[in-house]
Amino acid sequence: MLANQGKKRTTISALNVTITGNLSIEDVNNPTRNGRFKDNYTLINVSLGQFFTLDLGYDEFDAYLQLINADTGNVIASDDDGGPGINSQLSFTAENGINYLVRVTSFRSGAIGQYILSTRACLQSQFSGLFGGAPHGGSATRVALNLRD
Repeated sequence: MLANQGKKRTTISALNVTITGNLSIEDVNNPTRNGRFKDNYTLINVSLGQFFTLDLGYDEFDAYLQLINADTGNVIASDDDGGPGINSQLSFTAENGINYLVRVTSFRSGAIGQYILSTRACLQSQFSGLFGGAPHGGSATRVALNLRD
């Protein structure tokens, strides 16, 4: 599903998709995290005002997830260990005028390995019902982060 004749996938749907990828030394360096490799995915099927959760992880390396404004290259939000164990998780509400890029990278410099990236879409009221309230933890102007100790 991720590769087609050696070419990496460059898009991922925001609507409940799971893909497997591989961060490797063949990948481009991450311009916002020195010494780390990156895989970028343009987030498609994004609806204004919809609430999304991105999950990144696997056991081969400490995953680090970034949500990027595709037009400016600015990091909107990032997460190291917001998911289970050393996995990453970001939750956000889509805003008008932003083209989103999901960046898979690592916490540690030079780390490589297989990963699983998942997207989930739901109404914010559904999210609140699942966790007994609004997302907890830190927040940014455009993103509500779901952080765990």
